[in-house]
Amino acid sequence: MNGSNFILQKVNKVFSEVKWRVLKQESMSTDPDRLDLIVFGATGYTGKCAVKNLVSLSKQYNVKWGIAGRNLAALQNSLKWASDKTGENLIDIPIVIADLKTESSILIMAKKCRVLLNCVGPYTWYGETVVKACIEAKTHHLDITGEPYFMEHIQYEYNSRAQESEVYIVSACGIETLPLDMGVLMLQDMFEGQPNSMDCYISFGYEGSKRQKGAALHTGTWDSALLIGKMEDKRKEIHRKLYPTGLKQFDPLPEPRAPVHKFNSRYCVEAIIGPDQSVISRTQQYLYENQGRRPVPFKSYFMLPYWLLAWGFYTATIPGLSYADQVQSVLYSTVQVPPTVLVRYGI
Repeated sequence: MNGSNFILQKVNKVFSEVKWRVLKQESMSTDPDRLDLIVFGATGYTGKCAVKNLVSLSKQYNVKWGIAGRNLAALQNSLKWASDKTGENLIDIPIVIADLKTESSILIMAKKCRVLLNCVGPYTWYGETVVKACIEAKTHHLDITGEPYFMEHIQYEYNSRAQESEVYIVSACGIETLPLDMGVLMLQDMFEGQPNSMDCYISFGYEGSKRQKGAALHTGTWDSALLIGKMEDKRKEIHRKLYPTGLKQFDPLPEPRAPVHKFNSRYCVEAIIGPDQSVISRTQQYLYENQGRRPVPFKSYFMLPYWLLAWGFYTATIPGLSYADQVQSVLYSTVQVPPTVLVRYGI
């Protein structure tokens, strides 16, 4: 069994064990009409993928679920699309109309379920309203954000309120960061001794002999990627408030690497921005504060085929962060790509 399959199996096992604690805990509403789970944003790329996968998972775990969004016709089309993909009759799946422009509708939606899967991004723009509604409704909140500012802002502003309401606010549940976070924990549990540091090397590519048609990026990811750079300074401010003395470190510290270094016949550059560092470092700090576990320093690197490409990536990232607003403005004004082109077909 390779490492990635092992990690995914571990993730599935953890979710299976936690499922009944979250969906059926006694502290939550006993309203028989309250759904176990609602997918909010079920008409978007990610929401449709979630709905399609939920069709089989709901049978496996006996979950009552529904979908939510602002447009009834589009929601009905999403169910029809998922029905065509899975061969299941979804005509009786509940539909909830909820529009972020009307906060009362978001609260009503949150009160209709035990767990809300929020697929509406970018979360820096749209996520906080949903989190507030879930806390008030005593509903658990899951999202798939990769935006460090949003995650740390929500932790700083709402951690105490969520604890008072006895709800979980769980971010970054997508495929990007969750396997990495679980992988670090797995290595800590299985490693013979105490790991001093961990590095992750990320390569880009495609399977098969031919490249897939269509773009590999959709508009939500595009907007989120630009926002990560734009909000980095504000994220650092919040991070200092969350951890005034900094994240705990122990000697010996890992040896610093060159900005561009070679590994496995590829040229590697540190992923300076992105969710991995934020998520994993906060997990490690939490385990240190609550369980006394020695935190493991973690860094991730992008693997690129050419030295010039890696160096260009590195040198472009620093000014890109320094002038994020200007860079974002230029990208939005010069890269005119319609949403239908940015979405990869055949999901």
